[in-house]
Amino acid sequence: MTEKRLKLYYQFVCDVWKLFFKYRNPRDNDSYWELLMDEAEKLTLKYGNTEFVRKITLQVVLELEKIYFEKKDKQ
Repeated sequence: MTEKRLKLYYQFVCDVWKLFFKYRNPRDNDSYWELLMDEAEKLTLKYGNTEFVRKITLQVVLELEKIYFEKKDKQ
């Protein structure tokens, strides 16, 4: 793996972490989920829409959804 490609992986992982951190407190409104999905799509396209990028980004969205439902169930 080239240094350039390794840096691209690193940048993606940092950006996907920032996405998770930004949306870490899921809300019960459409605008939250629409913004999350819009940013997730932009992130995926930014990094070439590869299978790796799609899967990791999807897992972050699914984890946020899981957090949302766990929080909702406790209320």
